[in-house]
Amino acid sequence: MCADCATPIRTYQYRFHPPESASYERCIGFFWCPECRVYQSQMVHVSRKLELVDVLGPLPEDERDRIRKPDHVLVAYLDSLARQGVTWEPRPAPPGLPGPPPDTDAPRRRKRGHRTAHRRWTGRPPRP
Repeated sequence: MCADCATPIRTYQYRFHPPESASYERCIGFFWCPECRVYQSQMVHVSRKLELVDVLGPLPEDERDRIRKPDHVLVAYLDSLARQGVTWEPRPAPPGLPGPPPDTDAPRRRKRGHRTAHRRWTGRPPRP
């Protein structure tokens, strides 16, 4: 829930690395309030056991790149899809997905001082 207006927060995550990568579980997550039009993005952990829905998948590659590059355009597009009733809940991954390389059990260092900022998007959302 949004602390300012008590509207349910919307979320979307997508994978940035291929399945055979040790960083496959590191995804990019977006969180936004559709009423306040404030959003935040950051790296998030999503288990290999979950398959994320790619709502940009059906689009041509050049249009996907145009929508994904500036964060505010992606959030506006996702918000317009959510208003139309499109959902993208993660689901269990299919069997046979490659596992992480054997050396990924080692503890990883966290970056210190990493800050995220709340940002606003303006204008009309792009047409789906």
